[in-house]
Amino acid sequence: MNWISSKPKREQLAFIGAGLATIAAGAWAVFVYFQPAAIKVQTVYNICAAGDGWQCPKGSIVVGCTGSQAAAAKLCVDLAASLRQTSQKSGGKCGVTTFEVTCEASTR
Repeated sequence: MNWISSKPKREQLAFIGAGLATIAAGAWAVFVYFQPAAIKVQTVYNICAAGDGWQCPKGSIVVGCTGSQAAAAKLCVDLAASLRQTSQKSGGKCGVTTFEVTCEASTR
């Protein structure tokens, strides 16, 4: 380890280390720039909260009068869920309310 006590050798070692760090930082910047963006996967469901299913739009998932939040959680297991009310009508046991449920996952 006598060679490290020499000032010119330490300066060369510092120069090489700084160069390697610069190359590594540049390689990381290129990698991040060319890395494809995250892919978002979405699934959209229409649910209908109504006392009677015949009042719901065709193709809707019929839930009870108070089951919209639970249905959204059940449909979007382990995914981010958003619930948006799309319509509301009076009548029947509890009226007819339709929701759009969006389940979203991001992948790389």
